[in-house]
Amino acid sequence: LRAVVATYLAAALPALVWAAGLWLALDKALAHRPEALKLLGPGATSEWVEFSLSSSNHLAPLFALLPVFAVIAWLAQQLVAGGTVRVLLDEGLPVPTRRAFWSGMGRCFWRFVRAGMVFLVALIPVVLVIGGGFAGASAAARAAGDERWRYGLGIVALLVAYVPFACAELANDLVRISAADSGRGSMLRGFFRALGWVLRRGRRLVLLHVAFVLLLVAAQAIYLLLRLPLSPTGYLGIVLLVLLQQALMLGRAWFQVAFWASEVRVYRAVGSPSWAGPAGW
Repeated sequence: LRAVVATYLAAALPALVWAAGLWLALDKALAHRPEALKLLGPGATSEWVEFSLSSSNHLAPLFALLPVFAVIAWLAQQLVAGGTVRVLLDEGLPVPTRRAFWSGMGRCFWRFVRAGMVFLVALIPVVLVIGGGFAGASAAARAAGDERWRYGLGIVALLVAYVPFACAELANDLVRISAADSGRGSMLRGFFRALGWVLRRGRRLVLLHVAFVLLLVAAQAIYLLLRLPLSPTGYLGIVLLVLLQQALMLGRAWFQVAFWASEVRVYRAVGSPSWAGPAGW
């Protein structure tokens, strides 16, 4: 439970700090204006664009800081992931959970950051597949004069891109688990070793990843079903909306920790391979 809460807070706290600044800016700029509530609706993209382009844009500093908060959240997630994976590896051993968590945070942080950077580079083909697929879908829809081609081929592009994405994410998780277990830190070479194992023998893990993604999709669908009838009128409605969003994030954190635990069990079941080789990048 503590690992779930820590995983949730690593993503939620930077977002909540940024959202608090957004609230203050909007309160100053749009105080006592009924149309301000439109900005909290699910289809408010056009209002946000118009507001950000206005001459009296109060949000420019906040949007300039958004990449900084995103990086802080990502680094915090790597830090917490190190402690969580270490706790999962030590499960059943006579090691206090709190000690294992803090030890994992200290020992694994930089390795997990390097692994995350390798993973981001590995996502480039996935982005290219999605971009090319949607561009082709748009061209086919224009040629056929039927928007169904756009949606149909777009879904196909997402499904095709999911395969390399799942393999890359699984390889990233496995090399991080190996590094946390063995204390070795070659994330680049380890990533390709783990990727090769996933492609050859990782059928069980791929099925686990599919189940994990379906759980996330189901949680998002439930959130939307509860969100659509909820009107953010007044402070009570806004508070309920925030609580609903945080419940979704907490659920995601729980699914993430459960998925890591499943990966650790698979890692132990196949003999704890040392994918992360000698020290190096």
